Amino acid sequence: MTIITDYAEPILTVANSLSDLGIPYTTHIIFDGLQLRFPWCNGDIVCHCGSYGHSNGEVESYCFPWDKGDVSQLEVEEAIQLITYYYYKIMYEE
Repeated sequence: MTIITDYAEPILTVANSLSDLGIPYTTHIIFDGLQLRFPWCNGDIVCHCGSYGHSNGEVESYCFPWDKGDVSQLEVEEAIQLITYYYYKIMYEE
């Protein structure tokens, strides 16, 4: 049985904002937190006991254009802004 902890809260905040904006993602349980996957760019964000920034309520991102082949640690509002920007850039400008 997997127990979801407070580490899920930053991901849920991002998910709620993105849902309001109509930006697609899928949600997955990962360790004691959550992961959002973005099929339109193969990126994802996580927050769980082992992720960067988890103790500060931040999220860790992978495979987004801003990651430049590495992992990024982002505040929730920063993650929402970057995901929104790149969603519209990838889906409507390319």
